[in-house]
Amino acid sequence: MMIRATKPMPSTTLTSSAPIDGPAPHGLDSFLATYDLPEVERVLSDGTVSAVNAANQVNDLSEARAVGLKTSKTSVRRYRTVHGIEAEAKRSRLSELIDPQTPGAEQLPKVQPKGTKVPQWSVGVDIDHVNGSGEIRTRPEIVVPGQPAATPDEARILAEFGLSADEFTVTAYRESRWQVYNGDELRAHRVSVAKRVNAGSLDMGAVEELLARYPARPRQTEPGKGTLVVALGDIQAGKGHPHPDDPGTGAIVDRFARCIQQVEERIQTEFGGHLEALCIGLLGDMIEGLSSQRATLPVNLGITDQIRVVRRLVFHMLATLAPYADRVLVLCVPGNHDEPTRVRQLASRDSHAVDAISAVQDQLSMDPDRYGHIDFLYPPGFDDLSVAVEVNGVVLGATHGHVLAGPDKAGTWLAGQALGKQPIGQADLLLVGHHHTFSARDVGGGRSVVAAPALDNGSQWWSTKRGVESMSGVLSFELTQQQPFWSRMEMHAG
Repeated sequence: MMIRATKPMPSTTLTSSAPIDGPAPHGLDSFLATYDLPEVERVLSDGTVSAVNAANQVNDLSEARAVGLKTSKTSVRRYRTVHGIEAEAKRSRLSELIDPQTPGAEQLPKVQPKGTKVPQWSVGVDIDHVNGSGEIRTRPEIVVPGQPAATPDEARILAEFGLSADEFTVTAYRESRWQVYNGDELRAHRVSVAKRVNAGSLDMGAVEELLARYPARPRQTEPGKGTLVVALGDIQAGKGHPHPDDPGTGAIVDRFARCIQQVEERIQTEFGGHLEALCIGLLGDMIEGLSSQRATLPVNLGITDQIRVVRRLVFHMLATLAPYADRVLVLCVPGNHDEPTRVRQLASRDSHAVDAISAVQDQLSMDPDRYGHIDFLYPPGFDDLSVAVEVNGVVLGATHGHVLAGPDKAGTWLAGQALGKQPIGQADLLLVGHHHTFSARDVGGGRSVVAAPALDNGSQWWSTKRGVESMSGVLSFELTQQQPFWSRMEMHAG
């Protein structure tokens, strides 16, 4: 992975190589008549290889690249149709299937049964007692026409399946509806549950107990593939009322660990357990703090404990995910809740978030064999609130977002930064937090802005004021070299 600090970028000329997909003299026949391409001709004539795979194989051949040949599945199909290759191959395979006595005949493929119109529903409960999460599938019930939908009774559902409401809490509901043969409409619920964590004060022993449910894996040794970006912000550790109805910081810790576990599972399943590069954007508001809204917001942890929790969470994340990547880059920006004070305005980089993350950096530097491949990037200037870095040809930028009126205004903000020749003005892809709402948008000029959701427990005050809240979670996506510079965006809701 190539990572370097940004500088004014020279103008470049973009070139493209369009697939050769047309009649002679630009078609495959023209190339085969002009050049000696035996390997290309062999692949094209092999009717057992699909047109898609044949096109990919041809494009990978050195003799094709040497003459500038790049083809597509359409061109391969046209070539085979003209030369009768595809039809001949189909007839050959069909004759073998019809006559099972033919030497070397293939077995007839098994016919998959058609799915039933009524979905299968298995009533029950599955609980992982190691990490404390699980799912309940309720019994189907008849939907009464005209009756408004009601939220399932949490306490009744837990009691029905032998779970105590004092030990477990419901984290999500998913409803399924279907119609049966007599015309009745049924519905049932998939109910995600998790072990309750203590509200109010949370000591470090409880934090360790929660994180111990999600053990890290040893580092991989084979070369990795792909670059994964993980964006998270607005953890706001310590946020909440010291009241039994408030889930407290313990719920934030558990949600964080479950989201990171889901990112880990994605690396294992989609990237073969090993990345070329992992970029982690820590987008500010790591603690709730006592500066925002003149310290009128409720907290259930003191500042010291809030910072300690953040340090432990960041270390847990890096210990879990870093072994899966050849290189790791951590982007850290300060948020408004991270400010130590507003009574006497200090430098923007005077931030509890920067302090907590740099402390983790110091801790990891003591074990270079395991963590020497991790780099950290902080705002470089006295009052900078953003970072920008080039990763494999793409300028990745990050800022908390309190300098923006909203993610939809990011294009105007980036334009001003570019006019002022600020490093962040070069960003091809900008990561922001602060607004507690996920979005991914094209802001013009080939630039994209991705806004991460919050990781906190939400706000009853906000719900009272606005009615709805965004889902909490962590984002992950693959960094690409083509606009919009991201693909396969996924939200991990824990």
